[in-house]
Amino acid sequence: MKRIVTTLVFLLLTVCSATAASYWTVTLNNQPVPAELPPIPAGPGTLLVSADSLAHAMHVTYTYNAATHELRMAGSSGALEMTEGTCQATLNGQPITMPAAARRESGTMVVPVPFVAQALGFHAHLDTAAKTLALTSPGGATSSVATTPYAPGPPVMNGTRV
Repeated sequence: MKRIVTTLVFLLLTVCSATAASYWTVTLNNQPVPAELPPIPAGPGTLLVSADSLAHAMHVTYTYNAATHELRMAGSSGALEMTEGTCQATLNGQPITMPAAARRESGTMVVPVPFVAQALGFHAHLDTAAKTLALTSPGGATSSVATTPYAPGPPVMNGTRV
């Protein structure tokens, strides 16, 4: 019996550590970007992360219009408008193609990074070996980032948090 329990504990720890090791880490100015979902690989050089938590960390506005399925993220470097389910977007009014579409994952809207971050003026370094995406503010690593912990809340719809 003791041997079976020991074996089960070992297998559980192995599975948990393998799962944890498979997650990507996203940082902004050397600080982790907390989110309700782990980053999701979406092709070479692209991860999908929570739009709400990314916007919070980057100090940009984020709105979602439930009627049109349109997302908007805007900061001092410009505005990126996306439609859920399509790779077509506009950056400062100009058409642009994203490497992956914004979509819902477990009830959370996710967007492609580093594309979204770079479109809004942030610098990005993707390290596939370390499974890390390091974002840096336009002003550098000493720029202000969100210091309040991210707490997922209801989404913003039609400009209002619901």
